[in-house]
Amino acid sequence: MRVIAVTNQKGGTGKTTTVVNLGFALAQGWFRTLLVDLDAQRNLGVSFGIESDRSLYHILVEGADRNACAVSVRPNLDLIPSNETVASMDYIALIGVKQILNTITMVNEVLEHPVFISGIVPTFYDVRNWISREVLSTLKEHFGAWVLSPIRVNTKLRKAPSHKQSIFEYDPHSYGAQDYQRLADEVRHHDKKTGTRR
Repeated sequence: MRVIAVTNQKGGTGKTTTVVNLGFALAQGWFRTLLVDLDAQRNLGVSFGIESDRSLYHILVEGADRNACAVSVRPNLDLIPSNETVASMDYIALIGVKQILNTITMVNEVLEHPVFISGIVPTFYDVRNWISREVLSTLKEHFGAWVLSPIRVNTKLRKAPSHKQSIFEYDPHSYGAQDYQRLADEVRHHDKKTGTRR
């Protein structure tokens, strides 16, 4: 089993979009995949068009069985949804990528809980925008093989959730689908400890 966390303190960076489409792509590749929503806004469930009276709260607080709280959303793809009941949950405050690295180091050394970086996913990448190119170049300079292929700006990615679909269902030939399929392939072939390809 492999656990992947998609995290960033800043809102609007494409976390939910990445989880929906990376999860779908992995499930399509015959990997049994479980998505866990940590956001009280429950956008992950909304993106798949599901509602449930059982959520992550019932697992963490009430000790409910996780299998009883998981909802099947697609073949090979299950979801443990979230809702407003988790809004008292204070996830580790992370400010920027460097702070994320520091936090992971602390978790590994102090708590002796093995956590590794699988990769850094640049989202909202616009090849026509020099700022996007500069940011991507800086990321690669500082983080090397951890930087995965960017997800390009694509209007289809914004429209897919309103249709309760992943990008692969909404428009499988779009740039968004191409980028998330490539990301899924990279995630499968990246070494979880070093970020280098096998």
